[in-house]
Amino acid sequence: MAIRFAYCYRIEKIPFDYDKMKGANKEQSPLTSVNRNTASLAVDPTLVKQFEYDLKIAKVSDIKDSANIKQYAKKLAILPIELGNLLQLKKLHDYPLNDDYNNVLLQIPIIRIQRAEPAEMITTHLLRDVKDLQIDIKFLDENENTQSMMLNVEDRYVNVICKKIDELKRVDNPRYWLRRDIPYKLGESTITVIIFPQTPFLAENEVVLWSNKKLNEITNKTIVKLQALTNFRIFEYEFEMHEGHYLVISDIEDIILTNKRWISHKNNDKGCIETTIVGDLTFINQGKQCITFSEINDPDSLTRLLKAARLMSQNPTKRNKDTKEVSEENIEKPIDSEDPTIGESAEEEETGQRDTKSADAADSAESMIV
Repeated sequence: MAIRFAYCYRIEKIPFDYDKMKGANKEQSPLTSVNRNTASLAVDPTLVKQFEYDLKIAKVSDIKDSANIKQYAKKLAILPIELGNLLQLKKLHDYPLNDDYNNVLLQIPIIRIQRAEPAEMITTHLLRDVKDLQIDIKFLDENENTQSMMLNVEDRYVNVICKKIDELKRVDNPRYWLRRDIPYKLGESTITVIIFPQTPFLAENEVVLWSNKKLNEITNKTIVKLQALTNFRIFEYEFEMHEGHYLVISDIEDIILTNKRWISHKNNDKGCIETTIVGDLTFINQGKQCITFSEINDPDSLTRLLKAARLMSQNPTKRNKDTKEVSEENIEKPIDSEDPTIGESAEEEETGQRDTKSADAADSAESMIV
């Protein structure tokens, strides 16, 4: 069965010009899927929360494979903007080709949905007429034709789903896709890289040097907040609000470390007590406090790394002799503040000993800065 749309995680190199878009049939977004295997999200996509509901198709317009969609679609999935901003109709997993992607019968870019509203229908149950709340959806297909569906989900989810669709449609706007052009030294020439700094999407040639992920406190499975340093920017992103704050590396005027303290915790694997330094880092631009990373493990290593990145960004046409080219061969695992080995460098001030693994990670990350 053909999948009607194939939108996914990748962003076009050149975003659409929103000023030239007139009318609903021309609505587009920099979210364009070209290749499902292109990993342009700054975190593992499996950490991003999706929304899934049991489904029955009450009615569908005359679109391709409409009979199969009506018969086999049993799940409604809503993928947020971090995963492509999609509404998917899916088969159950006990059908053939039961991997998640091949179970998708129809997927619609949410920005193409013209209307998603509750609709009260009269159905017959046990010889009685019963009021049933359903979702009336109208959307544009790839040929700019208006199509419609009636989705039957549990009544308690109808308004929740309509609200979620409207929320995600409003998120996908020019403000979210704010664009910055960054000079980047590539070989002997300097090119301009387009980044979307308020989003968790990585641009071409952008590398994560350090990251700190906050997961849901109850499930510990889905990401709530990401704080990250790349070779182009420092940013934090709220996945539930779909909002980000950033500073381009060259715009950071100062870094202030506060609330620096020692924290002891028991390492059950090693059977000993370990001590970690934590602190709050505030990043200054135009004399104002713009972003604060709180409770960061080993803040001194992040400060050194960011200062090195800022130094290089102030003169992108020059490169240190020892700086390596950024390539798949020499990119190593980025520093993650949740890695317990990084905190061991906190004993450096008292013992003069520096954790070798943490130091190598920081030095390797510095070598990737452009």
